[in-house]
Amino acid sequence: MTVEFLAPREMTATRSELSIALGVRGGEPDRLDLYVDEHWVARLDSATYRWDTRDWPEGEHTLTARVRVGEQVFTSPGRKVVVDRSPPRAVARQPMAASQTVSPSDPFLVSFSEPLRPSALESLWLEARLSTGPTFTIKPLALSEDRKTLVFRHEVALSPPVTLFITPRGSWRMTWAIGVPWRRSSGTGM
Repeated sequence: MTVEFLAPREMTATRSELSIALGVRGGEPDRLDLYVDEHWVARLDSATYRWDTRDWPEGEHTLTARVRVGEQVFTSPGRKVVVDRSPPRAVARQPMAASQTVSPSDPFLVSFSEPLRPSALESLWLEARLSTGPTFTIKPLALSEDRKTLVFRHEVALSPPVTLFITPRGSWRMTWAIGVPWRRSSGTGM
């Protein structure tokens, strides 16, 4: 008899709950149990379970499943899970604060300390204020393949020289100013 993790399929991180799915082959177990760091967590009635990590400390943990058939016990390979409740931090941005050589066609890039959820494309945005007055919103265009960088590009035509004051909105805070000097550009967006 064998038992293995179907979900999560590889090392993963979670903030609160984690869906677990197990595959059991070679017979019908008398008992199926979930362990975290060799501590018993639950007796499972089915091969799926939602593990609530709120009472567990942050850091790396190892999940294992054990099936019992009579007196025999079969243990799954371990699956690493990182419990991380701290939100991602913005760690880099492009263009840099106080840059004076930004082309109106250059995108804004904001990099984070850890991967973002795809929903960041709907929940995080930039508010830009021109030195000449108007304020506008810049929504993210894309999330990088590693999900750590948001790419922003706006459709507001700029007539340099201007200074943009960028303020992120959503669940993160960082403000910076950049200068867009007088330079012809084929695009109208930034």
